[in-house]
Amino acid sequence: MNNPVSKTAYYTLACRFWDSKKTNPVCNDTFAHIFMNEDAQEVAERFKTFEKPNASIVVRHRIMSELVDQQLIHNPSLHIFNIGCGFDTRPFRHTAGKWIEVDEPAVITNKNELLPSSQTKNELTRIPVEFSRESLKEKLLPFKTSDQVVVIAEGVTMYLEETQQHIFLHTLKELFPRHLLICDVMTLSFFKKYSQELSTQINSLGAHFKGLSDKPEAIYHASGYQTKKRISATLRSAELGTVNIPSWLIRYFFPTLRDGLCVYEFQYGKD
Repeated sequence: MNNPVSKTAYYTLACRFWDSKKTNPVCNDTFAHIFMNEDAQEVAERFKTFEKPNASIVVRHRIMSELVDQQLIHNPSLHIFNIGCGFDTRPFRHTAGKWIEVDEPAVITNKNELLPSSQTKNELTRIPVEFSRESLKEKLLPFKTSDQVVVIAEGVTMYLEETQQHIFLHTLKELFPRHLLICDVMTLSFFKKYSQELSTQINSLGAHFKGLSDKPEAIYHASGYQTKKRISATLRSAELGTVNIPSWLIRYFFPTLRDGLCVYEFQYGKD
């Protein structure tokens, strides 16, 4: 896999795979095992001791899935664009939606071979794109619409420089003048205090956290987005019992931990 960021897809895949084997799984990705090849197992070995970050990744995935389900209740035919989808299998686990998955060619090829789109009851289109040299806008231009759509960017924004974030948001706004962006963000303070060891392992894959700040929502507000929801992945992890920390401690006494890794719903245009 040439794109270093795409290699992190094996890490998040492993987290969902480990979760699926538990008695009470959090997101229960029953398809994750399909993609656990030797490369995925090698990456998983590097991260298996990071219990708290691993739990947050699984909970992050669940939070996003719940937010998508809330939208699908109102519009079962909603178009859902999953940018940098990795080995996500939501189109096979959700009961509605028209799904468009976008990622590097190696990821898309792997998914098409091991879990063909024909095996889901939902409409599913997969689009390969080399992010470093191809235009995301051109790839998604056939789907341009004024209808409300949902865009998922899971584990994406923290790898983008500020300029890249602006380009990404500008692309979304041009193609989808009405959209709900569901993404996760990490603050700089959280990174410095809680993610140094994890970052070292991420770096070993060739990927790096970039463009972090303590006002991560500012770039979205400056681009015309409105915050609809903000959900703490670390607090939710405690509430679900995936980490051995009382939720009240995180809620009231550890604001950097509570607010440092969150899932946001940003609305652009009228919903």
